[in-house]
Amino acid sequence: MSAYPNMRRSESRRLDAQVQDAAINYDDGRFEHEPYLVLASVVDATPIAGAWARWVYECDEAWLGTAPLWNSSVRGLGRNFPKCFSVSEMSNGSPPTKISYGVDTNNLLGSFLPVRIPDGTRVIMSPHRTSTGELVWLIINTQAIDGTCVGSGGGADLPVNPGGL
Repeated sequence: MSAYPNMRRSESRRLDAQVQDAAINYDDGRFEHEPYLVLASVVDATPIAGAWARWVYECDEAWLGTAPLWNSSVRGLGRNFPKCFSVSEMSNGSPPTKISYGVDTNNLLGSFLPVRIPDGTRVIMSPHRTSTGELVWLIINTQAIDGTCVGSGGGADLPVNPGGL
């Protein structure tokens, strides 16, 4: 049976071949871990020593419930992933002028700073091998910022306009 049940058999074989070809590590010929995505929940994080606004996350496998609410929860007897890294945090230097996906730190008002992914947040992850072959997980997300937004003149908080008005 095809790994892609909603696809014609000929398309499935072609996609399998493309996935396998993309997984080849051309430096030493090893295959990467088979690509797939996992729904997970962040359970802990440790700052990376010497890095600015970057953490090593620990995640537990999660799953989606059923209708009508489709709530998600940590999966009982699910897998634990002790080494997870946020893709959007990888560009953060020490100290960077750009964080996440191009946020210019010079334009952040007040006490806004990048923050780690909070415990309990659901994330999508994909397996990856480091340059030494260690299996780690890459979290696909956008890094958040948090703090007090103060007007450029140092006045009161800027007004919040729900709905973009």
